[in-house]
Order: sequence, then C-alpha cells, then structure tokens
Amino acid sequence: MGIKLLESGQMLSAIVGWNGSRDLDHPANASEVGKLDASVNELPTALFYFQDMMILERELVVTPRNHVIWARTSRVDDPRAFRVPHGFKTVQHEAIRSNMEAAHRAGKPQDEWRMMLPLCATTSWTTRLSYRDAVRMACYFTDVAKYIERENILLAGRLLNTSLELQELLPVAFGLSHATVEAALANFKRIKISERPIHGHHFSRVGIMVAIGAQMSIALRAQFVRHREFIISDDFVHLLNEARSEQFPISERVIVQAVALETTWRTVLGKRTCWMAQSDLWAPLARLFITSDGLPCAASRSCPYAEDAKLRIAGKDPGAPCPRFASLHNVPLSVQQFTEAALQAERTSNPEMWRHELEHAPLEGGK
Repeated sequence: MGIKLLESGQMLSAIVGWNGSRDLDHPANASEVGKLDASVNELPTALFYFQDMMILERELVVTPRNHVIWARTSRVDDPRAFRVPHGFKTVQHEAIRSNMEAAHRAGKPQDEWRMMLPLCATTSWTTRLSYRDAVRMACYFTDVAKYIERENILLAGRLLNTSLELQELLPVAFGLSHATVEAALANFKRIKISERPIHGHHFSRVGIMVAIGAQMSIALRAQFVRHREFIISDDFVHLLNEARSEQFPISERVIVQAVALETTWRTVLGKRTCWMAQSDLWAPLARLFITSDGLPCAASRSCPYAEDAKLRIAGKDPGAPCPRFASLHNVPLSVQQFTEAALQAERTSNPEMWRHELEHAPLEGGK
C-alpha cells in the first residue's frame, strides 16, 4: 500500500500565469502563489501512483469528478485472488473466494461473480493531480474520515492515513516548503460532501437536457463517474458512514442522480450497448436510450474492440464471445461458446437485439 510520486510538478507554470495576469512591481514567488486558492494553481501537475489501495479509496478519488486517472480493474486480475489490507481481513473473505470458485466451476461469467468483491479489496491506479486538486483531495480524505469516524472508526483511520501520506508528498511533488503547503491545506476551499439523494428513480427532459435518478451497483457507478460530461451526485460517501461498510460488495446499490445533454446520454450509452463494453453491467441505464443503431460497429461494420473480441473467441478472455463479431468476421462459435453467449444476451440492455445476432452467428460444423 502506498502513494508513489512518479513525476513531480513545477510551480513555474503557476508563477508565470499569476504574474502575467497582473501588473506587479514585485512579481510573486512560488511561496506566495502556492498559498493562493485560485485556478492558476491547477496549472502545475504531478503524476502519482496509488498502489494496493482499497477499491473504495479509488472511488473517493473520482467522486469530485475532476479526475485524470487510469485504473487497474478487477477484470485484469483474477478476482478470486483478491487481497485486502492488513487489519481488514475477515473469515468471510474465504467464503467469498469459495463462492467465486463455485460460480467459476459452474461456468458462470466472471462479470457476474466478480461482483462479490468487497470494497476493501485492493487495486491500483495512476492519476495526474494539479497542485490545487492534490491539496483539496488530501483535505477531502480527512473530511470523509471525520464524517464516518463515529460509525466506522477503522475505515476512518485508514482514510486519515491516506490523507497524511498525500500531504507528506506535496512539498516534494511541487517543490514547495512545508509552511506553504500547510497554509494551503488550512485555507483552500474544501470539497463538500454532497447531500444524500432522496429519490431513487426518475427520468425527465428539460429542453436538450436529460436528468435521471437511478439505483445502480457500485461497480456500475465506478464506470459511470469516469464520464466527466455528466453532472453527478450520489450517496456513496453516505454509504461509507455505516459499520463495516468497507466489507460491502461492489454489487451494493447506491442512489445516483445525473444530468447531461441528451446527445451525451445517447453517445455514452450507445457505446455501452456494445457486447465488449459490459452492456450487462450498464443495462439499468442503457435501457433508457438504446437502439441497435447505437452500436459502435453499426455504421462501419468494424469492431473497435477487435483484438479483445478475438481473445474471447480464442478462450483467452473469460467473457462470452460476441455473436455480432462472429457474424461480421465469419468466425464460427463452438456449441459451448454459443451457449455462453445466449446466457449473456439475456443480461444485456437489449436481449431481443442480441438474440437476433445469435441467430446469424456461424457455428462450428455449420449447425
């Protein structure tokens, strides 16, 4: 576990920006600019690697929605080999592994049984943070820790340690004195913990805008919040304010409210109708907008995820093979692959469309 500095930032960009915006007899230096809670301090950035952190910590990092992040997902590693930080292990974890193994042996898709992963399971990600955002993120972890400490003192302590670790890196990451960073930590505007959404389900249009309220799994929320075109509010932080919340599975539901242009909804969800883009996970949202014309391969008849699709057909990826890819490229499916695809089709946002694609998918032996 730990936060590693991969690339330090330079305050020169903020100094040049600040001095260039004003007529000053005495140009400001790094110490003076570094204490300013202003957008000019979003110019200097540093690259961090969050290694072996909790899934829930990653979700806190992306909650403010200004993230630049590339994360390792549970689809890369075998979910059955999940690890949790010291102090958070329970006997239930072995039961979870056993249930995952049983589901795997029964031939159930990985996307289904990986949903048993607890929020305290470890993952890693790379993120670029501006100086201003790094300061505010450190404060955010502290504030969330204080918010949940009454109900979950163990998790609160973990989040506070993460905050302190990031704080210690800030002077090195941005070439500033400890005094300057401490002043910023004390004075920068905090990221607010949003109010808890009340309404679970609604759909409304106002002109060209669409607003929705829905319940979704944390696994879906993890992908949905990556799309920064949406204005999103949810109750994820409030969910953490429960005893042993770090043990909740990623299938746990959260209430999400989101607003965006209707064209944005259709573009994002159209792509997520794609077989290779976890259309089953996105089904609660995708069903609101989807038509078969929204598939990424509809116009070009070329799969944008062709290499991944080939791995599935070759048996080197745990997911069910895409029947549309098999049809477009005349790649015959085995009986087992066809069966897996048929089961997967029923979990997608548009089962009828995928049943139609299966009817046209070639089979080995021509049957």
